[in-house]
Amino acid sequence: MPVNKRPYLLLSVTMVMWGSAFASSKAVVDHMPHTVAALLRFGGGAIALLVAVAFSGTTRTKAAPRAARRAALAGVLGVFAYNACFFWGLSLAPSLDGGILIPVLSPVLTTAFLTLTGRERASRARLAGLALGLAGAVVFFLGTGGGGSPERLAGDALYALSAVCWAAYTLVGPRVLAGLEPLRAMAYATCAGTVLLAVLAAPGLGQVQWTALPTGVWLNVAYLAVGAAAIANLLYYRGIGSVGPASASLMMFTVPMVSTACATLLLSESFNPLQALGALILVAGAILAVTQGLQNWNEAFRSDRVVDTGQTRGNPMYLVVGATAHFGRQAVEELVSAGQPVRALTRTPEKAGLPEGVQVVRGDLTDPASLPAAVEGVEAVLLVLRYGMDVGPLLDAARAAGVRRVVFLTSGAVVRGVSADAQPDVIAEYHRGVEEAVEASGLEWTFLRLLFPAINSLTFAMQLQGGDVIRAPYTRAGFSAIHERDVAEVAARVLADGAAHAGATYDLTGPESLTQAAQVAVLAEALGRPLTVEDLDPEPVREQMSQFMDAEFLAALFSLMEAAVGKPAPVNDTVERITGHPARTYATWAADHRADFGG
Repeated sequence: MPVNKRPYLLLSVTMVMWGSAFASSKAVVDHMPHTVAALLRFGGGAIALLVAVAFSGTTRTKAAPRAARRAALAGVLGVFAYNACFFWGLSLAPSLDGGILIPVLSPVLTTAFLTLTGRERASRARLAGLALGLAGAVVFFLGTGGGGSPERLAGDALYALSAVCWAAYTLVGPRVLAGLEPLRAMAYATCAGTVLLAVLAAPGLGQVQWTALPTGVWLNVAYLAVGAAAIANLLYYRGIGSVGPASASLMMFTVPMVSTACATLLLSESFNPLQALGALILVAGAILAVTQGLQNWNEAFRSDRVVDTGQTRGNPMYLVVGATAHFGRQAVEELVSAGQPVRALTRTPEKAGLPEGVQVVRGDLTDPASLPAAVEGVEAVLLVLRYGMDVGPLLDAARAAGVRRVVFLTSGAVVRGVSADAQPDVIAEYHRGVEEAVEASGLEWTFLRLLFPAINSLTFAMQLQGGDVIRAPYTRAGFSAIHERDVAEVAARVLADGAAHAGATYDLTGPESLTQAAQVAVLAEALGRPLTVEDLDPEPVREQMSQFMDAEFLAALFSLMEAAVGKPAPVNDTVERITGHPARTYATWAADHRADFGG
């Protein structure tokens, strides 16, 4: 199948701009204090990025103030700390050194941290690459120190510190910036970082002879602000949306090639032999650590990974398993409304009743032979499973087909840090078991844990057909019920945002804790009916339900409800952080479901 070359062209232009920015920044630093040079680049970049955001079409929703504040805090690390060290390093050492150390050492440090913390698989190729990369960095610094220039050695140390800052930003940025489109998050972070850079640069502004600056310096400033900041980031986020993070991360290794060419040809900078050897070893180790060998390199650039719908528009295909279940259906609808290609797995496609444009395929987790066709060409899978389903065959098929990520809608009953066989009940044991299987699959993963969704209240609907009294056990139990639309939006955003949520476990809650009795009062107001609540003895209810439900499952469910009596349920802002808007209230859910209660 022919490869769509346009995304790779966009990414190639991005890498050229980023690579050439090292020499361009050095040309500016040679004519003014390094703090002022940093301010000019990112002050102009902040303005250019805001303009790019306005014209890029990325502003799908209004940014929540809390999300904007988190982006600003990210700018302290990713813009201010990084560039304070980088431009200081430029004032002491050639840009040639920074063009190797920063873009190559950063992914080595990031991969090392993820491997040490168990968030990435410690394969032999990866461990060998990390060892080789770190050895290359040591050789490079020995070459710098042996060159007899303490100033250059200090500059290279600052470059290494910049790499540490960028690696840290890479690790914390995705979660901190969740809920914002990447380009807009970058704009907010750049603006915040620029404010701090301005404070740092203030003492040096009076030292610059502004009228005497050569025209070339101003051209470099304009190029750095508009090209390397705004245009490059805009092209990058468009390109990565088409080819995915794996291909984009591999193309990042062209940055040191471009920076080396610019530094040697335009600024006449050079390495000594030992530095050159260290640079080669560092680059080779970084490539091996990130790609884990030639097989992963080839996999990232396969032209046949995505088939049928989605590829022609440059969008990845998402598979929803359990697409006709309540949460699965909501997630499908959310993905479709966002314009994402969706494939739905169901045992009975003719009865699916899913929105137009959804690619419905026949498949069954109990029939492994039906799964390879379902996962072919899929970027990520959303798992919405019935209790007790075996996910092993699906994970095997997904891994073989080159699927990158799995998002699992799991249970809030799972106790963090406890293995499946040590969980307190069968609900937690099953869901943690699935989580462990997903973690062991080698695929990127994200877990969405919820305990008591608002749709549980639909069990009251049948009782209201015969009167205004709702009878239930544990009416004083507190639940932070979450609207199914919020769950679907979080799932869709996590799927679409890709590796930004890799390795994350999110507890999903509503915005408030309400007892069942309080929920009934909210329902009464929504329906305009004087409803009352009657608390039932749990045992007779459980005995009746055990006639058509698993006894162990019921025991676990009733135990969870009993534990919630008289206690407020935990509430968090995860929905807002990921979607950009606060979680919907139970009153909103009740109003949305008036028809289900005969209202």
